[in-house]
Amino acid sequence: MKKAMGYVILMILALILAGCSASPDTAAPLPSPTPQIVPPPVVQAQGAFADAARALLDPYQHYLDQIAEQCKNNLSYTIPGDIISKMARDAQEMNVIAANGRYQFTWRQSGRHSYMLTGLSVQEELSASATQAPAILSEDYNPMEDQAMGDFVAAGGGNFDRSYAYDVAEDLSSGSAEITNTLNDEITGHEFFSFCRLGDSLYFSYGALELTANLDELTSDGSYLVTIGKFEKNSVETADYLVYSRSDIPNASVMDFEKLLSSVTSLARLSANGNRVSVSD
Repeated sequence: MKKAMGYVILMILALILAGCSASPDTAAPLPSPTPQIVPPPVVQAQGAFADAARALLDPYQHYLDQIAEQCKNNLSYTIPGDIISKMARDAQEMNVIAANGRYQFTWRQSGRHSYMLTGLSVQEELSASATQAPAILSEDYNPMEDQAMGDFVAAGGGNFDRSYAYDVAEDLSSGSAEITNTLNDEITGHEFFSFCRLGDSLYFSYGALELTANLDELTSDGSYLVTIGKFEKNSVETADYLVYSRSDIPNASVMDFEKLLSSVTSLARLSANGNRVSVSD
């Protein structure tokens, strides 16, 4: 029964992540979606933090826009803009002001949520042409399962919490963000981002906890997928690689980018200089 519940949940997760549905009777694989051009984010927030964020990112914006069309399968160039733009939105939402030359604040989102999914609803959803995942909500929290007329039922949920802990210099010359997700006080996601501006160059480092779905639970061996990068006005260099503990994620403020780049085993690389762009996976 537990396996059946796990498979139902994983089917739903697959549907949500794929953003498409397919008939279970169709043997042919779905065509791969054409990668979309993803422009680098633009800071839309207002306030002193947002002004400093725009001043930090603007020197690289035009070049990032220019190379985006050739980097559809590698979005590492969007990482600094994504996170720094969110920093600015959160600072505006919380009316944060700098103290002693730094912005230090935590944005949090939490709530109690629950779900109830049935095997029949999964089959119907997979057979439908709509891309929307089923949303059958229940107020019951305690995980449960049942079998009636051959139809499995899985229900559960709990207390979800996501926090962004920021520590950033007032002029945004350097800073960090630690992102933690929990479900019922168990960690379900952990990320660490740092950046540093040195002269005309912007360096960044980002690490995300590697998680494996195992039936109805997530497991991790403690490894992190790390992306390091260097932006200049007419060049971009990034690399993805694995480390095996949180302590191995480099801090952009102290890392030797060129030395680190030459010493790691890259899982993916992005190298752009002027009109020459190279992407490898």
